[in-house]
Amino acid sequence: MKILTAVPKLLSVLLLLGGVACQKTPLTEINQGQVKKLVLDYMLHAESMYMMKYRMQYNEHYQIIAIYRGEEFATDQQMRLLGKAIYSVPQQEIPDSVVWYNTKGYEAGSSSAADLVSIPGYTNQQNYRWPHRFNAFFDVKGSRFMMALTNQKVAWAGQGHLGSESEIQVFSYLKMINRSTLADSIQIAVRYKSDGTDRKFNDYKITYNELGLPSAVYYVDKLNPLSPRLKFSYNYQ
Repeated sequence: MKILTAVPKLLSVLLLLGGVACQKTPLTEINQGQVKKLVLDYMLHAESMYMMKYRMQYNEHYQIIAIYRGEEFATDQQMRLLGKAIYSVPQQEIPDSVVWYNTKGYEAGSSSAADLVSIPGYTNQQNYRWPHRFNAFFDVKGSRFMMALTNQKVAWAGQGHLGSESEIQVFSYLKMINRSTLADSIQIAVRYKSDGTDRKFNDYKITYNELGLPSAVYYVDKLNPLSPRLKFSYNYQ
C-alpha cells in the first residue's frame, strides 16, 4: 500500500524536474502583470551580402539592457551577446554607456553617452501630407536607443558572414530614418552605384505597417529594384 501511495508522489516530482529542465531563459525580462507596450523586438540590417538580426532584451522599465546579434533566421538561443546598456536612472531612455562584446564573450570596448548619435525632436500633433508623415518610430520603446547607437564601431571579430572583418559598424543604414518626418521615398548621397550610372543620388523606399510604423527600407536602382537595407519587427511586451 505504501508503494502505491509513493508512486504518484514520485511521478509529480519527476514532472516538476522535467519542467524545470525544459525551461529556457527568454531574452525579455518584462513583468507580464503590467500593461503591455509596443517595443522594437528585433531588426534586420544589411551587412555585406547578408541580413543580420539584432534582437533587444528589455527590463521592467522597458529599457534595453542587452543587444544580441546573429543570422537572419537565428533562434533566440543562437544569438550572441553584442552589448549591454548601463543606466543610472530607472526609466531613463538613453543609457549612460554601452559595453560591447566580441564573439568570444569578452568585452571589446564601450561607448559613452557622448559617443551616441543625437536624435531629432518632433511632435505627432501636426498634420502632414503624403508622402510626409511624422516619425512614429521614435514612439516605440527601444527605437530611440537603437537610433542613438547608429554607426558605433565594435571589435566583433566574427567568422564568415557573421563578421569576417575585425570590426563591424552597427546599424549604419538606420541613420536614413533619423529625422522628425519621413517620406515614402528619400534620396541619400552615395559613393558607388551598382547599375553603372553616374548619378549622385540613389533612391531609398520606406514601407509602413498598419500602425504607420516603418516596416522596411529598400535600396533602389536598375540592378536592385527593391534590395532591403533594413527590416523592423515590433511586438507587444
